[in-house]
Amino acid sequence: MVGAGAGTPGAESSAAEAQAAALAAAAAATFPVTLSVHVVEARDLPVMDMVSALADAYVEVKFGEASQKTPTTKNTLNPVWRSKFQLALPKVHLLQDHPLELRVWDKDVFSANDVIGSVHLDMSALLTPSPNPRLSEWFPIYDTLRGLRGELRAKIVAVTNMEKAEKTSSSVQFFACSLPRNAEQVELIGLVEELLVKEDPESHWSDPFRKSRNSNDARQFLLCSHAGRLRRQIGRKVKEKGGNAVLGYRQHLDLEGDYIVARGCGTAARIHHKDSNKAAVLAPSTRGRSAKDIPLLTIVKFLPGTIVHHGGLVAARLVKLSSKEKFTKTRDKWWEEAREEIRKNAAALCCTHVVGYYESVTFSEEEDVCIVSAVGTAVVMGDSAPAHSSRCGFCHVPYPHDSTPSVPLPSPPQVQPAAAAQQVQGVDAAQQQVDPPQVGVTHQCALCLVRQVPDVILSTTEPPSEVPVVGCGQFMEVRVCRTKQKSDGESAALQVSSMLPFLEYELNKQVVSKLKILGMNAVLGLHTDVTCGNTMLTGIASGTAVFLAPLSPPLVMSIMVTPTLDDTRQSSDALRMDTLRKKIEDTSKLNVERFKSMAADAVAAQASNGNKPPLSPEPHRRRAQEKHKRDKRQEKAKRPSDGPTSSSSPESPQPSATRPSPSLSPLSLLPHVVEIDDERDEDLLAVLLNSFPPDEGIRMCTTDALPGGLIGSRCGAVRQLVTLVRRVHWKEKAMRQPNQSFHQLVNSILTSLFFEIRMFAPCCLCRVRTALQLVGNDIQMTLTGMCVSENDQPGSWTPPVTITPMSYIPCKVVSRYLGFINVHLIRESTDELHDIGPFMHKFFHELLAVVRANVSARGGNALLNYSFDVCSVSHEGDQAYCLFSVSGDAALCE
Repeated sequence: MVGAGAGTPGAESSAAEAQAAALAAAAAATFPVTLSVHVVEARDLPVMDMVSALADAYVEVKFGEASQKTPTTKNTLNPVWRSKFQLALPKVHLLQDHPLELRVWDKDVFSANDVIGSVHLDMSALLTPSPNPRLSEWFPIYDTLRGLRGELRAKIVAVTNMEKAEKTSSSVQFFACSLPRNAEQVELIGLVEELLVKEDPESHWSDPFRKSRNSNDARQFLLCSHAGRLRRQIGRKVKEKGGNAVLGYRQHLDLEGDYIVARGCGTAARIHHKDSNKAAVLAPSTRGRSAKDIPLLTIVKFLPGTIVHHGGLVAARLVKLSSKEKFTKTRDKWWEEAREEIRKNAAALCCTHVVGYYESVTFSEEEDVCIVSAVGTAVVMGDSAPAHSSRCGFCHVPYPHDSTPSVPLPSPPQVQPAAAAQQVQGVDAAQQQVDPPQVGVTHQCALCLVRQVPDVILSTTEPPSEVPVVGCGQFMEVRVCRTKQKSDGESAALQVSSMLPFLEYELNKQVVSKLKILGMNAVLGLHTDVTCGNTMLTGIASGTAVFLAPLSPPLVMSIMVTPTLDDTRQSSDALRMDTLRKKIEDTSKLNVERFKSMAADAVAAQASNGNKPPLSPEPHRRRAQEKHKRDKRQEKAKRPSDGPTSSSSPESPQPSATRPSPSLSPLSLLPHVVEIDDERDEDLLAVLLNSFPPDEGIRMCTTDALPGGLIGSRCGAVRQLVTLVRRVHWKEKAMRQPNQSFHQLVNSILTSLFFEIRMFAPCCLCRVRTALQLVGNDIQMTLTGMCVSENDQPGSWTPPVTITPMSYIPCKVVSRYLGFINVHLIRESTDELHDIGPFMHKFFHELLAVVRANVSARGGNALLNYSFDVCSVSHEGDQAYCLFSVSGDAALCE
């Protein structure tokens, strides 16, 4: 790259402007990109000279190997430079690989110059297809040891040769959202991913003593350049496939020992932007002709009718040793194994696509063990034409069937790759002449009375808008914890491998049991996370439980305790468990009866006029409670007089309660029995009944909007971004009942969160994401969400840049997307700290200030699809170190 021109200090003159314009024109004719940097002024700088209580500041402009400096402005905390620089770049991709660094210095005469802080700017923002791409804003000056230290005003403009830029990956747009609102037609291509491995600057310092600022700056600069290089390589793959955009893009940074692993994946697509008021059309990718060609799509939201049939949740988890293999090819091989297993599972369900796909990895540094996870939802996709839109098609099983109910099998059959490839030959899965896989109980659809639907639906996608939802959705989260012995290397990997299947089984069992208690039959927006530590293996699954009208009502939950366990328990424990068992069964029965009544009203209304009725859960809840109390009084009155053989005893249900429905199989008449045969089952049962949030004025959901709730995409008011990072100590005595102790620990953290947002009630905490990390004997919990109020309060303050994990802002429309934003910041303490909480709180607000400045510099007022990652947090002795990452879509909402 070439540095064309130098700074022009003082007041701007016409001669200087003419010279700069001439240099830019000459450079544009020779080079594809010319970068113009205008350093204007700074304000609120810290005091650097203790004698004068002022500073002698200048700015160093660095981009790659080129470096320029402004003149020094002496004795002021608000210096003005108005210096311009021209940088001619020989290649377009340099804007993607290198961030622009504006470093502010304090000039000293008799000693080395002191660093005040720096500003790192992502130059790929200047490659967006806008008429006049530029960055102009007051940018926070940030130092990794001191935090925010004033603001710097700068303007950056790029003159790009568009003919040359269109031929490179710089023309590919990245979106964290699933479907841009200004797109007229979206053609999905398939998964694109990339993985880069670099040595961590923290691991190879040659100095005998670590210099904190130099180490942090080197690491932070590597993270910024690493993220840009990752997007450039993914964009190259998209270009080769004929696409121009990446949807549902997610980027992660993993610190594995002496290496930094950057991962990115998304859905390659070709977008045609709207030129009129036509409705958007979503065209799915070509169906694979074999199991290995099944497309994996990271998007979670679809247009009505795009998903024809729902197959089921598919997942793959691998346990790997990370100490012996440190190369990119090895990491790629791990992910290919996981993706291949996902595709085989989807082919076994006769599905053509996997949607809502995401990848995650947990790393135990002390044991050198990695758990690689890949999760998605297998579906059959069509196009979004109105002819294919059906109110119940999403719930239908994707394999052929007859009108008779199927019988359950213990587990799905193991499908070989050849058999799986034969099941998807580019035709509709519903028309294939193959034997249907027996994956569980199916029932007749309650709406169309023709096709079959599963007993329960688990999906990682957003709720389909065309499927009627009965009542209101409810947040559901289950947690499972298993203790393990301390080990390392291969012994640790073998131990985790043997425990992982049982953890997955218990996690799925808890999800289904929780659904039965709530009286619902589907979980949408499901997200699972498995974490490995020195002494624990934990799993957490969070989603939004709903009652879908096409599905049958759930079975009433019944708990059976084996006699051997009854003999070993003490009388106090037995009494407590009997009370809990009765409470769970009564709650399940109450909720099932309530939703049965509501579902019957929904089906009757649809049969009469074909429209979705406005359902409210309150009348049915009161009706179910009255019926439940009446049944209990009758049962209590008859129990003393009737013997065990009486027809009215509890063992002999009433004929009205067992009358079969035409849409249910005979197996639906039996209760959902959960057998408790050891102390571990009892420990898992004890945490089923607790639910959050406890306050009726606060609701939660993992989706963009609460299904069936009052808060939709066009109403409500954004109140507060919620980001919680909390670390608590895990006590050794908690190992006796790990699930109950783990559950109480997490619930105590959530209780403190609800106390903070109680002032916004009635409200809903939307797009909730929960993640856990095990660090030694500490549990670190991260939770993000958006508090949305049902009614806008007049006079409430609205920030200039709204940050939200949702894909929209209520009562506003996205007029333009301004590019993908990814910010990485490091903060290290210099003073003694006894509590890391206030330190992280202050650092997080500094991070949001940097993010808001980056969004505003692009001309936006919102960051949508906000994602927050805690890459590293350490608190050793009195010193603290944090590495946070924030990403999302910069947008202009009106």
